[in-house]
Amino acid sequence: LGMNEKQTLQSWTVMETIIAFCGLGFTLLASLFFK
Repeated sequence: LGMNEKQTLQSWTVMETIIAFCGLGFTLLASLFFK
């Protein structure tokens, strides 16, 4: 893709953060629905 290592690392960090927030939000919603 023509990205250097720093850009690749940054994009991975952003994706990991988004995935973590989605997982956390989904877990909170699930705990509310399945009490």
